[in-house]
Amino acid sequence: MFQLTFSLTIVCSLLCASAASAEDLFSSTRISSPFGTPVEQKAKQQSKPPVTTQPQAPQTTAPSQPQAVTLVELEQFATAAGYEAKRNDSFVSFVVTSGKWDLPVAVSIENANLVRFAIPLRTFSANQTLSGQQAMSILALNEQHRPASFSYQTQSRRLDLQLFLPKTVVNANSMKAALTKLAGIAAGSDSTWNATIAPPQQQAQAQPQTQQQQSAQQVAQGPDRTQFGTGSFGMRTNQPKPQTSSKPYWELDKIGSAPGRK
Repeated sequence: MFQLTFSLTIVCSLLCASAASAEDLFSSTRISSPFGTPVEQKAKQQSKPPVTTQPQAPQTTAPSQPQAVTLVELEQFATAAGYEAKRNDSFVSFVVTSGKWDLPVAVSIENANLVRFAIPLRTFSANQTLSGQQAMSILALNEQHRPASFSYQTQSRRLDLQLFLPKTVVNANSMKAALTKLAGIAAGSDSTWNATIAPPQQQAQAQPQTQQQQSAQQVAQGPDRTQFGTGSFGMRTNQPKPQTSSKPYWELDKIGSAPGRK
């Protein structure tokens, strides 16, 4: 009897051990506690690696394109630079002083990209023209002071000093710097553009132009720019006006309204 009881005990123990092994084969959680105790759940949560979030890069917006300058803004820039500006139909006008000269200025929008700063220096009467020697001197000045340049307007018979700047860089400071440079060039070269010029007939009798002088004259005669719009515009000197055969100053009431207007 004792042996039978002992044998049954051994068999039961083996069966329990087999069941436990089968349970461990598929899961470490006891069947009696399918969800585990709170202590076990907390231990599992602590054993999981922490979830880290990648820092997001700051959102950047594309830089805005600079706005092209308008005629109204040109007037505002000139006023901010200290000039008494007046806005006309197609340009802004005011006066810049350098040395003994009060120089008229016309600032206009040349095209979609450029702004033109122009100082009209003088006009020639019907019986006068730009001499070959003067054209060669002006050509040399252009080489010296580029990107500023002298330009002779054929239709209006006017000699301008001009400078072009990109619209995107034009403001009160750049306008002031550009006009200070132009005015200094004009005042420093007045012996060239303000020289007395004899009528074409007298020039031909005195000395015929060489081919080099004729070529220089053609180069100095840039594209005609007579359409500045309308508005009062004039040039004067702080000292008495020099007496020459042609007036070296402007007395224009409407720039570009008619070719050759004086």
